[in-house]
Amino acid sequence: MTSPITLNLMLDLGIKVILYLHGFTSSGQCPIVEALCEELKDEAEVIAPDLPLHPKDALAEIAKEIERWSPDLIVGSSCGGYYAMPFITKKIKAILINPQKTMVPFLEQRIGVREYKSPRKDKHQSYEVTHALIEEFKNLEMPDSRSVPQDSVYVLLGSNDPLRQWRNEDFDHLIPFPGSHTMAPAQVRTHLAPLCRQVLFQ
Repeated sequence: MTSPITLNLMLDLGIKVILYLHGFTSSGQCPIVEALCEELKDEAEVIAPDLPLHPKDALAEIAKEIERWSPDLIVGSSCGGYYAMPFITKKIKAILINPQKTMVPFLEQRIGVREYKSPRKDKHQSYEVTHALIEEFKNLEMPDSRSVPQDSVYVLLGSNDPLRQWRNEDFDHLIPFPGSHTMAPAQVRTHLAPLCRQVLFQ
C-alpha cells in the first residue's frame, strides 16, 4: 500500500479506493489483502486497517476510515462482512466474503486466549474471547440483510464454508465460489478481483 501522501494524490486523480475489512482472527496484513493488492495494483488502492477486538471500537474505526478515504468499495470477509453491513449505501458498495450473520455462535466456541492468524501492526498477536465480549456482540444492533440497498451489495459464499449462515433469499446478488470460509489467494484472483473490477468500473 502507498503512503498517505501518495494516496491523497491518487484520490485527486480519481483512482478507486477499496476499504478491506478483515475477519475476527485476522488483520489488514492477511493473504487476501496481499493477493488483492497484487491483482489490482494498477487499478485501485486497497486500504486495510487492523480492526479493534471490541465491536463498537471496530465500527468506530471503520467509520473513521470511511470519512478519511471515501472508499468506492468495501470488501469484508467473515466478521469484516458483518461489520460492513451498516456502511453499505447507494454510493458505497460492498462485496462480502462469507459474512457472519451473527458473531455469537462463532465466539461461544472460542472462549479463551487465541492467536491472530496474520501479523498486526500493533504487534499484539493474541486476543481473548470472554463472556463479556460475547455480550457486547449480543447487544449490538446491526441492519437486516434486506434493509441494505440490494444493488450495492454482492455476497461471495464458499461452497465448502462450514460457518455458512446466509441463504439465497437473504441477498439479491449471492455468488458461490469453490472454497471454504477463508478465501484463498487463488480465489482472490479468480473470483474476488474480477468482481471488484465489475463493481468499480461497470
